[in-house]
Amino acid sequence: MKGLVTLLVISLILVWAGYYFMGNEMSREEQMVAFACGNSKGDVQEIQVVVPIAFPKREPPRMSENNVLLWDEWVEEHWIIISTDGERVPLRRKFAANLIPEAKVGSPDCYLIGQVRTGVEYTFDFIPSLAEQKRFRRMFKVDPAGVPFGRLRFEMVQGS
Repeated sequence: MKGLVTLLVISLILVWAGYYFMGNEMSREEQMVAFACGNSKGDVQEIQVVVPIAFPKREPPRMSENNVLLWDEWVEEHWIIISTDGERVPLRRKFAANLIPEAKVGSPDCYLIGQVRTGVEYTFDFIPSLAEQKRFRRMFKVDPAGVPFGRLRFEMVQGS
């Protein structure tokens, strides 16, 4: 019994520490976001973005009148990719991604999958919390070889 109580206390400390450090991570002036581009079909490639497990917990999606989580709305509000010609990239929430090695991302909440065009520059905005009105941005261009998987630094946009 004593061992079980000790295990429970250690578990609670680890859960608290995880939320504490994730909260500190999300209050910084920059954010790391993991994504990759590839699976080319002509001049179109897939972009695959990792949504870490704690991100939706900070500001979860709204529920409909039928108690259905509105994930599409949540994705649209928090993850914005726009091409230089103003076209927004629609993202779909999926639970697997073939360009992102699972061993390098642990247990993500989900992946966001969309279509981007080769040779086009994109603005990628990540908004962890609408209430805090912080926006983190990274510009990227899709090369013919794709964008290899990586955790890339998104800088906070002033005036957001």
